[in-house]
Amino acid sequence: MKPEKLLLEKKWVISESILKWISNKKLELNEFLIIVYLINEENKGFDITRMSKLLSITEHDVLKSINSLSEKEFILIKSQKNSEGKMQDIISIQPLLESFSADSNKENNVENQKNLFTTFEKEFGRTLSSMEYDIINHWIDDGLTEELIICALKEAVYNGVTNLRYIDKILFEWNKKGFKNSKDVENYLKKRKKDEKSNKDLFDYNWLDDESSED
Repeated sequence: MKPEKLLLEKKWVISESILKWISNKKLELNEFLIIVYLINEENKGFDITRMSKLLSITEHDVLKSINSLSEKEFILIKSQKNSEGKMQDIISIQPLLESFSADSNKENNVENQKNLFTTFEKEFGRTLSSMEYDIINHWIDDGLTEELIICALKEAVYNGVTNLRYIDKILFEWNKKGFKNSKDVENYLKKRKKDEKSNKDLFDYNWLDDESSED
């Protein structure tokens, strides 16, 4: 095979997202190469000689990098039975995958919160106060979904109310009824109004009156 074809030959691959994530971890070059090897290698047996040959790294450096990756909790060395029923050491990248997943979820949550705050400010037509930020964060910490919070915001705006106290009362009622999303709200209204002929908007409903009527 010609040298230029060897250069363009594609054998090992790594996704852009995990490449960026690994780069941010500031790993040594040899550690990075071993991670790429483990991501692409089906047989993750602890074969130092093979890894040394494929990566053009001395066996000493392979061991050094594996120990470093293990200490950083990117990999886990464990024993399991092979196809012949014999015990062998393998290198698991499960810790790396779990760490990547956790960091990705954190980034998504941060981005979702930013979008949620932006939605409130757009609907209110003003910047939120620090106290209002705290209230919204409290809803999130309590496990209320972003969809349900926005649903309550839309109802408040529909009723001409742009304060979080009102929205908080609505969310309290919805949470008490076990609502998780706008579909739950819609289904409840359909069930409650199934005998009515009026065709009201989804949010054309006073949940505070509903609360008093059930007490």
